[in-house]
Amino acid sequence: MFSQAKELFKNKNFLRLWTSQTLSQITINAINFVLITQIYARTQSTLAVSMLWIFYSLPAILIGPFSGLIIDLLPRRKILLIANLLQALTVFSYLFAQESLYVIYLIAFVYSFLNQFYLPSEAASIPDLTPKKFLPTANSLFFFTAQSSLALGFIASAILIKFFGPQSSILSGSILLLLAAFSVYGLPVEKTAPSLKLKNFGSNLKDSFSEFIQAALSGYKYLNKYKLISISIGVIIFFQIITTSLTTVVPVITKEILNISLYDAGLIFVLPLAIGVVSGTFLFSRYNKKERKNKWIGRGIGLLGLSIVLFAQLIPGLPSFKIPISMFLIFIIGFSASSAIVPAQTFIQEYATAQFRGRVFGTLSFLITLASLPPLLLVATTVEIIGIRLFLTLIGILLSSLSLLALVNAGKIIKKHG
Repeated sequence: MFSQAKELFKNKNFLRLWTSQTLSQITINAINFVLITQIYARTQSTLAVSMLWIFYSLPAILIGPFSGLIIDLLPRRKILLIANLLQALTVFSYLFAQESLYVIYLIAFVYSFLNQFYLPSEAASIPDLTPKKFLPTANSLFFFTAQSSLALGFIASAILIKFFGPQSSILSGSILLLLAAFSVYGLPVEKTAPSLKLKNFGSNLKDSFSEFIQAALSGYKYLNKYKLISISIGVIIFFQIITTSLTTVVPVITKEILNISLYDAGLIFVLPLAIGVVSGTFLFSRYNKKERKNKWIGRGIGLLGLSIVLFAQLIPGLPSFKIPISMFLIFIIGFSASSAIVPAQTFIQEYATAQFRGRVFGTLSFLITLASLPPLLLVATTVEIIGIRLFLTLIGILLSSLSLLALVNAGKIIKKHG
């Protein structure tokens, strides 16, 4: 992986896109930390905090089915640049909204609206800027950045707030997004026309609307036709549901299973998780050509399920070495998650044609957000009813069952549709 990463870093265009992603991810996580702490400090209400996530999710539900089509119609470099610039302005506007929760929610809505174009454009641009043999490594780097930026953004924001106040974090976020825009500005201007054109668009309102809807629906028909891409999307969405569920109950895990302060959980969770992600992506990047991606995905899901069950059933009863063993299991969780998600993402980029790539990743972004809402609303209540240990055990058993299903049936699907 490291030799391929070294080659990728010589690719200036890939480096520009990756830099933009890194700055954008750090910014959104840092700003979220500011908003969560400020909203909760002002209201003492978890419902008020939940409303922030609901407003952030709404754009994906409203325009997610169509954003991918727009990405296929317009130059992706231009979409990335405009989205970064407008997001920098959006974050800056938080400075003038600190006294009104509803204005904060509205700004979060606008930022998320712009993200519906930025994120799919970014994912669809990776195959355009990266040789096919480097796609596993490229996706490993993007996945690692997405995971590690959560901790980095929270930590950086906490430090800035402590020493300089919340405004400093907001100003820093705006500057980082301007740098992200500058980074994608250096991407090459597309020499070819966008991969999709609408013949009758602009002739009259009725025909334009009808053609737009038909083009959007063609993306879903494409996914229905190519089952392997649909399955890979399903794997990523399922992992997002699991991630959302586990993130929601981290405070309960720290209190009832680990018996530590929430403030100490960052090091215990984030460090081994990050090392696990790097290890999993390294192994996949090095040996992915020797085995089918479906086997990587199946084993990753199974190992994740087993490690979660062990964490729930083994850790609470340990008289000693609870923290070291917990960190080891969290390392395995990160390792197994990356072993499944990175192959699935790589498969989509390898097999989705350029004409439909924007719609494929637009659909993925839409479905991820849609699937994340029920866990956000239901997980906390479920844990209160059945307890954290049983909740984690059931998730682990579900993952292990799906792993067996994937390993048994994936070969048949590949022979039929691959």
